[in-house]
This record gives sequence, structure tokens and C-alpha cells, in this order.
Amino acid sequence: MTFSRKAAEELNKRYLGLSGAVPGPLFSTIHAFANQVRKDLPGYGQFKVLGDAERSRLIKQIITDMGTDILPSTYDMEATMKLITTEISKFRLSSNKARENFLTIVFRDNDAFFKFYKEYEKMKWEIQSIDYDDMLIFCNNGFKNNPALLARYRAMYSYIMVDEFQDTSDIQYNIIKNLAAPKNNLFICGDDDQSIYGFNNAKPEIMLGFPDAYPGCGVARLSTNYRSDTDIVKAAGNLIHNNTARFEKDIVGKSKEEGHVELIYSKMDELIYQPIIRKVISENEEGVPFYDMAILTRTNKEGKFFALMCQKMNIPYYYAYGEVNLYKGALWNLLRTYLKIAYGDDSWENISFIINKPNRYVKKEYIQNSKNLDELMTAMGEGWKRKRLVDLIKFIH
Repeated sequence: MTFSRKAAEELNKRYLGLSGAVPGPLFSTIHAFANQVRKDLPGYGQFKVLGDAERSRLIKQIITDMGTDILPSTYDMEATMKLITTEISKFRLSSNKARENFLTIVFRDNDAFFKFYKEYEKMKWEIQSIDYDDMLIFCNNGFKNNPALLARYRAMYSYIMVDEFQDTSDIQYNIIKNLAAPKNNLFICGDDDQSIYGFNNAKPEIMLGFPDAYPGCGVARLSTNYRSDTDIVKAAGNLIHNNTARFEKDIVGKSKEEGHVELIYSKMDELIYQPIIRKVISENEEGVPFYDMAILTRTNKEGKFFALMCQKMNIPYYYAYGEVNLYKGALWNLLRTYLKIAYGDDSWENISFIINKPNRYVKKEYIQNSKNLDELMTAMGEGWKRKRLVDLIKFIH
């Protein structure tokens, strides 16, 4: 069990590459596993899962409809959506005592957040949808309240390994503990120094407390770094030693090279990209091929900025998450269609293409069986979904 789909796929690939490996073990994210359990619960199997984009659209719609106050400082809509989803998770997955100390940093005050949160839960129920937190909640409650279900899953998995354990949250730990008991054949792998998801309810102290929770468990420390040169390993060690709540470890580098660490400071985020691209060009001019260089970024968004700069500077590049072209792909086609409508081409072909972009929860069959907006309005009847369609018509006009 791990915490990203890509990691689960990589683990499965590596396992199948071993001599003598046979299909059978499950390699899964914690959320995918929880969602499978959720589907086995009576009354909840038909609910669909809200993807990140759908969830953001739903949040935006609620904020627009309710006029909920958001602090003026949160002007970046993409960043705001992430903050709101983080606050939803933090509040919902907290204990009752922790909820008493909850304090919003996005909404004007807690009352504004609670108003929004109540509507968010209500809307999810109306459209029979769940988010990623719901997967964990349904699974955790299902294991607690349905002994037969828990017994069935325990019988399926006698040995459990959890990767990236430093990023485990309380509810995830509860699911894992319940699943592993009573045999407790539990193997965890992680590095408490690499826990970076505290904002998303991860608690490295769960890993730190594992030897106390499972007395007598064996501990294997991997102390050799095979990726970085000596000075890089040393610099990282000097920094992380400032943390006091951690497993003490002495990491050494396998490489005999000294390595080189260079810090670049910038007052503005966007200015940080320029010196790095200049460094790439400089290294290339000194004989280093472009294909021997890599830029690692904290988020995909930052990687995209670098890819666009490479385009601009005619530097050959490979971007791990697909082609970066402002004039190709779904987003460009959608923008172009909205522009066509804005300039008077309100054909049914264009209108039907944008009706659920963003999602207005109009059923696909209604759109497919209609030849124009009037027929679609008739098919939909009354209700809040019809109001969104009326708003779209006003927007078009």
C-alpha cells in the first residue's frame, strides 16, 4: 500500500520483474483500497468519485451562489482551491476536540467556512458524489461497524506492507491497523525526515511511535545514499539535524565525488526560473549535453513553467507530464469554443460542447437527445440544475 498511483504502478512493475514472481499481490494506493471497501458497503456503491477538477468546480459554484466571503489575500484561484480543499480535509478528518480549535485562513471567519462546508456536504449528497476524504471515512467506519466485512478483508491480506509511511494520517493508520490485526504482519517503509504533507493531515509522529505501538518489531536502517554526492548528502544532513523529533540516523553517500551545492535566492517566485535556465545554457556551452541535465521541481506547475521557458529559448526538452503547448489540447479547444460563442457563433454544436465545462450537472443523455437549448430546458424540468442552465443562457446572450 502506498500513497500515489504512480508509486503503486512502479512497485507492481518491479515485483513482476523479479525472478519467480507470480501475479497475486495487490499494489494499491490507500485511497484506491479504501474506495474498493466503500463499494462493498450497502447504499454507497453507486456514488461516483469527484476528481480534482470536478471538486474545484463544485467549490467555485458554491462560493459564487452563496457569496461566501473569502479573504482578499487569496487572489490566486488555483492556490485558493487547494487551500479550501485542505481546510475541508483538516476539519472533517479532525477529532471533535481538534475541531474546537479549528481556525480558517481562507474564509472571512469560521462562520463563513461552516456555512460553506455545510453546503458542500449537502451538494455532494444531492449529486450522489464523494471526494477522496469520503473514501477513507467510509472505509474506516465500514471496518468499525461491519465485522463481517472486516473479517473478509483480513482473510484476503495476511501480510501488509505500507510504503511512504511518514505521510500517514490518523484515519489511514486506523484503517491499516484494523486490517493488519490480529496477526499484525505489518511491514512499514518510510523516512520521517521526508514527511512534507503535514498540511494534508500527515503525521510523522505516527511513524516515530510505531516501535511503541508494536513492541518487539524489527528495525532495519538504510544509511547509504546512492543518488547524491558527498557534499550534497552532508548539506542535507546539516539541515535536517535541526529537527529534534526524528529517528537519529547517519547517512553516508555511496559516491566518491564531492558534489556541489549552489543556492539561488529570489524575491519573486517567477524570477527563480531565469537563472536556472541560464545555468542550463551555460553548462551546455561548456560541453554538457542537454540530455544529461535534469530539473526537478516541487510541483508539476513549476515543471510546466520550465518547459515553457525551454520552448521560448529553443532548448530541446522532455516534460514528464506530456506536451506543453498553449495552442493544443482540451483547454485550448474549450477556450476557442467559448470565444466562438462570444463572437456570435452560438450553434448547437458549440453550445453542447461547453454545457458541462465547467460541470453544470446536465445529464449526457439530455444533451445527446436535444437539438437545441429549448429542447434541453424542457428535458431538464425545474430545479437548481435548470438555474445553472439559465445562467449559461444569460452568459451567452
